[in-house]
Amino acid sequence: MKKFSFKKFYMKVMRQEGTPESVGRAIFIGVWTGFVLPVGFQTFPALLLAFIFKANKALTWITTNISNPVSIIVIYPVQCYVGSLLIFKPFQLSTLKEKFGSVFRALQQDISWAEKGQAFLDLGLDILITFFVGGLFLGTILGLIGYWFGSRAVRLYRKHKEAKKALHQKTGEEK
Repeated sequence: MKKFSFKKFYMKVMRQEGTPESVGRAIFIGVWTGFVLPVGFQTFPALLLAFIFKANKALTWITTNISNPVSIIVIYPVQCYVGSLLIFKPFQLSTLKEKFGSVFRALQQDISWAEKGQAFLDLGLDILITFFVGGLFLGTILGLIGYWFGSRAVRLYRKHKEAKKALHQKTGEEK
């Protein structure tokens, strides 16, 4: 298994095609979809939103993977806890971790996505409501942060790259 490299990921983001805003939109859509929809049901809606809002499709898909079978062990219970606070019916984190155990086990099994989706639906309406409320809240907040940092970082990277290029051209002309 390859080791994750933040520097490689950063450079991949900086080199994406499109305007800084389209890169920012891709990050927002990916993060937002990653929180709002359960794992396995994110890709098509995320790419559809990327197409509609003219965002970078590859980066949208990449950032959708903020929620994956490993990260949801933490994200889903926290997301539901936040959602439960927002609707004024707080859950205990320990209760949420226990309830999500069946979903985590289903995601690890070699079963159809329909069966995995059913394990998610079996959580019950009270958990599902908090999942979507917490997902909308966290996805929007973190997506906006991602948009701001992503578009700003691309803008600064490209400005620095242009300045470096101009300096090399200027020093090349003086020789």
